[in-house]
Amino acid sequence: MTPTGLLFLGIVLGAGGMLILWLLGRQRLLSAVARLTAERDTALQSVSEQRALLYQTQGQVRETFAALSREALMTTAPTSCFRPTAFSRPSATR
Repeated sequence: MTPTGLLFLGIVLGAGGMLILWLLGRQRLLSAVARLTAERDTALQSVSEQRALLYQTQGQVRETFAALSREALMTTAPTSCFRPTAFSRPSATR
């Protein structure tokens, strides 16, 4: 082979090797993007479920607190509303 033929063969083989390396790197990159996309979608779904559970729990806590406070007011209000305190005015019948 002539030196020019060897040079051309080296360039072709080098370009072929570079193409193979580029394709392998691209394939790794695409698989990493697919994996990360799946992880992101799973995380978004989990966050959505957690948010729904949080709203449900928040509503339950609100309802429970309202019921407990209503019950506490019903049991203590009749006796405490008419009880004299230090700030009450003295009655005029004395």
